[in-house]
Amino acid sequence: MHPYYTQQNDDYKTWWTAALALLMVPLSLFVMITFIFSSDFLGMGERSPKAMMEGFALKPHVYRQLVPVMARGIIAFTPTSLERAITDDLSVSLWDNKLFSQAVKQRHRGGTPLELADSQLYPFFIICVLDWLFLLGYAYMLWQLAKNLFPDHFSIHILAPLFGLLALPPFCGKYGYIYDFPVLFLTAWLTLLIVQQRWIMYCFVFALATFNKETTLYVFMAFALYGYRELPRKSWLFYTAIQLVIFSIIKLLLAIYFEGAGGAMLEYRGIYGHLRANLDGYSVYTLLGLGAALALFSYRWEEKPLLLKCWVGTIPFMILAWLMFGNRNEYRVFYDIFPALTLLASHTLATALQWKTTAKRNHF
Repeated sequence: MHPYYTQQNDDYKTWWTAALALLMVPLSLFVMITFIFSSDFLGMGERSPKAMMEGFALKPHVYRQLVPVMARGIIAFTPTSLERAITDDLSVSLWDNKLFSQAVKQRHRGGTPLELADSQLYPFFIICVLDWLFLLGYAYMLWQLAKNLFPDHFSIHILAPLFGLLALPPFCGKYGYIYDFPVLFLTAWLTLLIVQQRWIMYCFVFALATFNKETTLYVFMAFALYGYRELPRKSWLFYTAIQLVIFSIIKLLLAIYFEGAGGAMLEYRGIYGHLRANLDGYSVYTLLGLGAALALFSYRWEEKPLLLKCWVGTIPFMILAWLMFGNRNEYRVFYDIFPALTLLASHTLATALQWKTTAKRNHF
């Protein structure tokens, strides 16, 4: 390509990437607002941030300790004067904000949630900041994944982070827990590490992700399917065994630590609830949505990267877990596969619209 067009193309990519980075801030804040006010993130009792921080949350929620441990560490190193100043400022500024106060009153008519009491404001603030950073990290990892999986498709580099954030509000608007956004970030990071075949870092992040939530089993499944095809058999067996050992040790230690400290084990008749809720049949919108999703994720299937196809193989297991333990419309339980589905959808849109990275035409 002529040097002029090469420079023009590089400038074009730089401007679009800078615009994407700027857009991530307001988009992520919108997702956080939806997450906090529209979901049951506030006032959840035995599943609340307060319960997670103090170790009396329901099991298995209480086992998901990455964010609580990080928050307690930050609080422990925060000078008392600074914590008091931030608490006083939040206590005044939040309730002076009409949008904030009205949103809380609309969602929680029975009274102010415990998380917003002065004694809990600073821990709640730290948790929200951590979750927001994990959300931004998720967008960044989607960008990196798009660059690694589709190096010649600049449009996907832009679409993936946008779709990744825009897709979240419908799913976190009714259900939301403090470990959800770390799931998105860590799963996307683990998927990237598989692509890069950085196995030592992968094992370390796998341990962190398991400490956050036990659904790293889905990452393990995707790795097992992909590695069976792409790795030497000895390497595949070794890292498969390492992940099983890491998972078992972390879950065993958490179970021992919270044996007497955590709350009761969550009991939910999931299958019965789903059957009872759907005895009147599925709505036509559900069927249309499933059809659209199938087309969105499978268009030009033969061109999709192998790793993303392997991720699709985990869907039946996710559906089974949702039917057994999830609520109707609680699709946040599929967060582990969101990074892969976002990239599949971004590839579909880019190829269907025939967007290309062409400097002369200034097309994607």
